[in-house]
Amino acid sequence: MENTVQDPWEVCLKSYKVHEESYAFINGLAAQSVQPFHKYTLEEAREVFPAVFNAAAGEIEFDGEVEELVIPSPYVTSGILTSVYKARNRAANPAILVYFHGGGLIILDRKSVETALKTIARDAGCIVVNVEYRLLNGPGKDYDPFNDAVTATEWVLANKKRVGGSPSSKVGVGGDSSGGQLSACVTNEIKGLAFQILVYPHVDMSLGQPSITEFANAPGLSRLDIDWFVKWMSKALPDYLTDPRVNPMVRSSTKQSPPTLVLVAQLDIIRDSGLVYAEKLKADGVKVKTVVIEGVPHGFFGLCAVFKTKCQEAYGHVVQLIKEFQ
Repeated sequence: MENTVQDPWEVCLKSYKVHEESYAFINGLAAQSVQPFHKYTLEEAREVFPAVFNAAAGEIEFDGEVEELVIPSPYVTSGILTSVYKARNRAANPAILVYFHGGGLIILDRKSVETALKTIARDAGCIVVNVEYRLLNGPGKDYDPFNDAVTATEWVLANKKRVGGSPSSKVGVGGDSSGGQLSACVTNEIKGLAFQILVYPHVDMSLGQPSITEFANAPGLSRLDIDWFVKWMSKALPDYLTDPRVNPMVRSSTKQSPPTLVLVAQLDIIRDSGLVYAEKLKADGVKVKTVVIEGVPHGFFGLCAVFKTKCQEAYGHVVQLIKEFQ
């Protein structure tokens, strides 16, 4: 009897066209024997996935300056580590993007999005501040990424020249997945921001949107994986469903948010989280542009070496927004 190999994207094929780069990504994980997130302990995941994401991100030659900058913080004696990417071709009054990486607030680091952010800095002629916020680490708020995100952004707003900008530079924030969750927290707490970039943001903790069911068994990020992330997050943030800082969808008003780009992945289990938050922002009078990148899963945005065409498509939208503010 002939053996048939099941298509890893079979659950999506009836309704969607899966891009070839999505196949390359999942096949690459299988070739490296990388298991789904929920198969690991937290300690194992923190060991395995940074290397996986960094390899899939690749590297570029960056025409500009990279500065490792420590931002002072009342919450961290040693300060908040950042990498600042200053494009050589930057505008006279370059926009400054403060960016927060994804990873469910519990894994990964700023290195995972370094190549993506260098590319955006280069193509937009702007400055990007890549923030190493502290990951949640068990019960209690000893490691509070929300405080770190707010502190870093406030400091950049007050020190635009220090990071390579000018007094006239516009400052915005952004992030992917849980980094988008942090960005939404920041924009609702800090005034004076010019723009926001939310990449498949995790901004509805209810997990009640249709895509949660539709992609429950999709590769890359399944319902079991989402539950694994929530399990670890909830140990440190037991009020995650009702705390508007953690769950932006329960915030009574988002009117303070700046013009926002919401960019989601079509084959993403939390796709609809970003879409419903975009509608919430619009209902509060916020200018919003929503973009769906077709044929790709959650996590693609930083994986430039694998999603070569789809990353460029996504970065094009980000660059276009940034250029409006410089």
